Amino acid sequence: MSMQIIWNIFLVLDIFWHFLMFFRYKIYTEGHAWSVSFKYIMACDSTVLVALPTYYEFFSRGLMPMAHYWPVRKDKLCSSIKYAVNWGNEHTEKVKAMGSAGQEFMWRNLTMDFVYDYMFHLLTEYAKLQKFIPVIPETAQLLCKNAILCFTDDPRSKEYLKMSEARVSSSPPCILPPFDTKFINEFQQVAENVTQRIWMMEDSAQEK
Repeated sequence: MSMQIIWNIFLVLDIFWHFLMFFRYKIYTEGHAWSVSFKYIMACDSTVLVALPTYYEFFSRGLMPMAHYWPVRKDKLCSSIKYAVNWGNEHTEKVKAMGSAGQEFMWRNLTMDFVYDYMFHLLTEYAKLQKFIPVIPETAQLLCKNAILCFTDDPRSKEYLKMSEARVSSSPPCILPPFDTKFINEFQQVAENVTQRIWMMEDSAQEK
C-alpha cells in the first residue's frame, strides 16, 4: 500500500469522526484484538456503551462505569444495548452528564505531555528488565522530517505531520507515584459493583 493511499484513508477517517460527533450514543466493542478507536469515541461527548474489553489501554482503568460510560454485556450484546438506550432515553440528563464526563476525562488526562510522561516511564521500566545493551546497527539510517513529507502532496497531510514535530518540554516528566495496591483494588471493586448493579437492572427489566 502506497503512502498516498494511507494518507487518503486518514482523511476519510477524519471526515468520518466528524460525522460521528452528532450521535447521542456510541458503541465501543473490540474485534479479534485491541482497537485503537476507544479514546476517540470517548472524546466525542456522546454516551459511550462499552462492551467490557479484554484489552486495556494505560488510561482505561481510571474510568468508572455510570460516571464516564455505560457497560454492556458481550454475551447479550443486543438486549444489553437496547436496555442501555431505553434507560438513557428515560434519563437524558444523566446520560448527557456521563458523555460530558467521559470527554472531560479524555481531554484532561490524555494531553500529549501526559502521554509522553507515560511513554517515558514505560520505556524506563522496560529498560530495567533488559539484559543487553542496545546498539545502533551500522546500516541504520536517520529518517528526517522531509523524508516523510515527500510521500504526500496533500496540504492537509503535511499539516498533520508538522503538528507532530518534536519539541523540548518546558517541564520535567511527572514523578511516578508508588504503586498503591489497596487504592487500585478498592477502585476496581467499586467499578465491578456498579457494573453488577447494571446487570441486575437489565435482568429485572427483562423479567417484566
